[in-house]
Amino acid sequence: MEEKQQYSLISEALPKALFVFLKTLFYFIVLPYKIWKSSTLRLAHISNQPLLSDDEEFPVYSIAKIGYDAFIVFLPILGIVIGVFSLLFGGYNSYYYDPYYSGFWSFVSSFVVCYFLIPLLSFIKEILTITLSMVRSLKKIEKNTEK
Repeated sequence: MEEKQQYSLISEALPKALFVFLKTLFYFIVLPYKIWKSSTLRLAHISNQPLLSDDEEFPVYSIAKIGYDAFIVFLPILGIVIGVFSLLFGGYNSYYYDPYYSGFWSFVSSFVVCYFLIPLLSFIKEILTITLSMVRSLKKIEKNTEK
């Protein structure tokens, strides 16, 4: 009886699991755009302000965060520029010469690679943020234990 119940649960769970897989795949495609958009808005927000204040506790980290955001904003543009150069000057193959086919796919691949590097850079930035927040928390714990 238990085996029959397991099979009915699997038949109910499989479509739901497939739906979640497709939803995750779609979100993975949209995620770089969302990260790019938030980085662009953050940079636009601080454009009229000084990059560092005098009482900044971690100035190098603040500049590094701004640098990561600037590189994330620039990355798709870099992919398009590399793609245009490969479209114009690429296209040599050992068997035949077809500038459109080879150049087109190198254009698309350079943009796609630069587009999907955005989450990786954002992940590195998040790891740095988590590390810094841990250091700040340890400082607060140390101050509280000294009292």
